[in-house]
Amino acid sequence: MRQRSGKETEFHIEPELTLELMRLLIISTLDYLLIFILCSTIQFMFLICSKIIGARFYLSPDASEVKTDNIDYSPQDTDGHGTHTASTAAGRIVRGDSLLGLGTGLARGGVPSARIDVYKICWYFGFYDADILAGFDFQ
Repeated sequence: MRQRSGKETEFHIEPELTLELMRLLIISTLDYLLIFILCSTIQFMFLICSKIIGARFYLSPDASEVKTDNIDYSPQDTDGHGTHTASTAAGRIVRGDSLLGLGTGLARGGVPSARIDVYKICWYFGFYDADILAGFDFQ
């Protein structure tokens, strides 16, 4: 693990090597609760839960001026924005989907076969330029 700015951690999940891997960078956040629920079922299969191949977060030392004990030092999505953008970019195909029960149809992300490497740089109190640059700079 490389230290870039402030607190940083990495969660890495090895993708199955026989599958084509597309690395999609979404500078945002992620909802791990949903993944935990999906991947904890009896019907768990690696192919179903292989969408996320890694996750890390960046939090600048400047965040120490924020007076709160409620900071979740993880890549977890705390407001839903990252989950929404990830599904828009790389969501799998869902047949028979509807919006508030109005009609049914097919829902899918821009590239359903893509994998996601998560970089959380935004927090409920704001974000820092150093974290944005660190997210783009990570290799």
